[in-house]
Amino acid sequence: MAMGPLATGDLAGLDVGWRIRKEYRHLQKPGIRQPLAEDNLCELGRYGQKTGPAGTSMTTNGMPYPTPK
Repeated sequence: MAMGPLATGDLAGLDVGWRIRKEYRHLQKPGIRQPLAEDNLCELGRYGQKTGPAGTSMTTNGMPYPTPK
């Protein structure tokens, strides 16, 4: 089954890219779009399937996580 970039990040862990982007933020060129949606999820503690819910809100067996209110 093909996976898009958000599903791939959710499976691998959004925190990996987030930590790299934070470390190299000083090298970013102005005018280049950044993946702020993934960064916002990480700031909420939603790092991906390896640590619990992230963008897709699904458990490893395909069942949805309860969304915190």
